[in-house]
Amino acid sequence: MFRRSAPPLPLASPTSIPAPAARALTVARRHPQLTAWAIVTAALGVYFLLSAPSPQQGDAGQYWVLQDGFGTPFGLANFNNQLRGYSFPLLIRTVRAVVAPLLTTNVLPASTVARWLSLLTWPALLCGAIPTLARQLRPQSTITIARLLGLSALFWWFWRDDSLQLLSDVPGLLCIATAMALLLRHPNIAGTAAAGVALGLALNTRPAYLVPSLVAVVTLGLVPQRAARVVARTAVLVGAIVVVLLPQMWINHEHHGTWTPLPVLSAQLSSDQARIGMRLTRYGTYVGPPSTATGPGMSYLPGGDPVDTKDITSLPRFGTWAASHPLYTGEMVIVHLLNGLDLRQSGTFSYEVPPHNIALQTTNYLFILLAGYVLVRRGWRRLGMPSWPWQWHWRTPGGWFATTFIVYILATSITAIEVRFMLPVHLFLLATIALTTTAADLPHTTRGRLGLAVATAAGAAAYLAFSFHVDGQLSPSLFLL
Repeated sequence: MFRRSAPPLPLASPTSIPAPAARALTVARRHPQLTAWAIVTAALGVYFLLSAPSPQQGDAGQYWVLQDGFGTPFGLANFNNQLRGYSFPLLIRTVRAVVAPLLTTNVLPASTVARWLSLLTWPALLCGAIPTLARQLRPQSTITIARLLGLSALFWWFWRDDSLQLLSDVPGLLCIATAMALLLRHPNIAGTAAAGVALGLALNTRPAYLVPSLVAVVTLGLVPQRAARVVARTAVLVGAIVVVLLPQMWINHEHHGTWTPLPVLSAQLSSDQARIGMRLTRYGTYVGPPSTATGPGMSYLPGGDPVDTKDITSLPRFGTWAASHPLYTGEMVIVHLLNGLDLRQSGTFSYEVPPHNIALQTTNYLFILLAGYVLVRRGWRRLGMPSWPWQWHWRTPGGWFATTFIVYILATSITAIEVRFMLPVHLFLLATIALTTTAADLPHTTRGRLGLAVATAAGAAAYLAFSFHVDGQLSPSLFLL
């Protein structure tokens, strides 16, 4: 007689999972952003533990010095810097004061504070503000844990060195992205007030956001709502911004006798950036071993006779100058956009002369071109061709965002461009691919997909050739303002 075989084991089912684990999985799936935030925070923590201490370079070192400017005992009026606002140095000082007791030490190195600051801001940006904004701009997008982790991995791959530096770029971007997400997701008075606080912090942290912030406030009516509500929300938004900037106004009055809401040299810096921007095709900061090829400032000068830009003494004067040099200005804007998105090493600073990481650059070009294709295809499909900008439906959340975003790109593209200036654009392109792209955004046929792959590869090769061409414009000396 044969022994009857045992019945097969049942396949795993949700009921076979232990109750605590099942509840944890359910919570994780219901809250993908919170789950991704926890994973990204833990992963960054491991990366920081495995990373060697790094000296603070360039602006990061200056911020570390500035956080001591509030004095001991602390006094807000003690802070005095003509180029940088109070909020980011105050954040550094706060993180330092909170973390030091946790580590049972009185002396906390700058590199440790930089890591803790990145633990606070990077996951909040990548798993909080950006996906929330993406949901408001493209409601049909499915934000999953995998997509959020993919975006975070891409951002880390391209910008990981900056997570070890005390730089204001990511905190400033977090503030303005949070403000835009709040304005769209919570169109009430409380949400608008919170957005105003975030926008004020963004302005104080990165005064370069002034022009797009003004456009965002003025064009808030593009978001569909009643006229009376637009007026009320605009008043609350402006009021909240002013409240955040009041300490800066007080600092400026105490030390410089003026009530300007931004650091006192912000306007001069903007005009200097426009004047020098029309002379340089690219600018960077070199922090590697001493080199005879360049100084600390890496200036890339176009060939030919230098253009006279001494008349650019203010932004209105730049408008007059640009009107008299339209072709040259247009060419420089395009070149600045290409160079600003040409991330050659994983972060702001350059460690080689000339700086190149072929794998990182090629990956970057492919994502830029693919995101560009997706955005153009969406616009073509939605608008129908032929169609012109004045025929578009601007009174939508997307129209409001696009107006603000385009203004930022144009305002940034006239400066002495650095890759970190284009950080918002780069993150937007990465988020387009990682968070919102679906099969409907890509060709449906094998032939179409093959054509897209060939065109993207050819475009990446051309972009890389452009990058090496720009190397020939590197000046061996520091270009002074």
